[in-house]
Amino acid sequence: MSNSTEPRDEGVDPRLKALAPVMNLLNQARDAATPTTSRKQHLEIQPPNKLGDFELLFPIGKGGMGVVYEARQRSLDRIVAIKVLPKSVLPETLVATTVEPTSQKNLVQRFHVEARAAARLHHSNIVPVFGFGEAEGFYYFVMQRIHGVTLARWIEERFRADASQAIDVKALEQTVASLGRQAASGLAYAHAEGILHRDIKPANLLIDEDEQLQIADFGVARIDDSEALTRTSDVVGTLRYMAPEQFSGDSRAESDVYSLGVTLYEMVSGKPAMDDASMRQALLLQKKPSGPAALSKLQPRMSVDLRTIIEKAMAPELSHRYSSAQSLADDLGRFLDGRPILARRMPWWERSRRWIRQNQLVSALAALLF
Repeated sequence: MSNSTEPRDEGVDPRLKALAPVMNLLNQARDAATPTTSRKQHLEIQPPNKLGDFELLFPIGKGGMGVVYEARQRSLDRIVAIKVLPKSVLPETLVATTVEPTSQKNLVQRFHVEARAAARLHHSNIVPVFGFGEAEGFYYFVMQRIHGVTLARWIEERFRADASQAIDVKALEQTVASLGRQAASGLAYAHAEGILHRDIKPANLLIDEDEQLQIADFGVARIDDSEALTRTSDVVGTLRYMAPEQFSGDSRAESDVYSLGVTLYEMVSGKPAMDDASMRQALLLQKKPSGPAALSKLQPRMSVDLRTIIEKAMAPELSHRYSSAQSLADDLGRFLDGRPILARRMPWWERSRRWIRQNQLVSALAALLF
């Protein structure tokens, strides 16, 4: 008789096994929306005032893998940002969330991968990382301190400020295209270096005081030449901004392009392209979620060219999407320069086919009435 404690698959319904990645994704979405007690404790435990050469001043944000503090590097007398992973609370967190003990090592390795991913990227639109270290039982890495706001805050403030007055659509278009081109340029550079971000969203894009955009938080990034910390079928990212192929564990450069396209949609409309609740329901029922509201309705005065660029970037089908972040950056540059863009509007028959697929019940009733 075997003493192995490994889980067995005998007798498990294949349909239930097929649903496992979906249930895992739904659990991730639930955990992100409602922090567990262990996660709250994790964030409440404060690191010491000093970590090696760095004096921690105050928290400035929370990333997917830790808390970010403003800090002073004493030896160089400069202000930096430090992202801290409190090692001392890992065992309690792991026990509370029933994660296998081996995952503790993976969590630290992922934190190190994030530091490595960002540190090897030297681009004007990616937050620079200066170093990685451990002190007082805490892992941390040091970044440039960006004085500004997240794109999520920018969207909130822009549309809240313009709620009582007409939006200057032309000015908004220029800003969106400029920031979008910067983000796409940073992504194109990261992809060329073999790094996928896999979690592009407004909260991970920073805008400094000079309206320069910086990509941050490579917490779930994939580096082509690094040790695999996730299985091929693992689903990572933020539900609302994930490309359709990511739901089956397939992340690629075009997936980051899709996430940026969804972000641009939110920038011009002030509304998320996808609804979390409807996406969770669609995943549970293994159906395709309903598509976003047409930009032509949300922003009827918007330029057809910019609308075409955004719709192409966030196309559900890979064949209709920009094949690279550089192609998206180039088209946004053409729009800013007043030159013809390369993207073309989807033909009417393709738009009709997509509408029918997304509205099957209405289409069936219309056909019966006809």
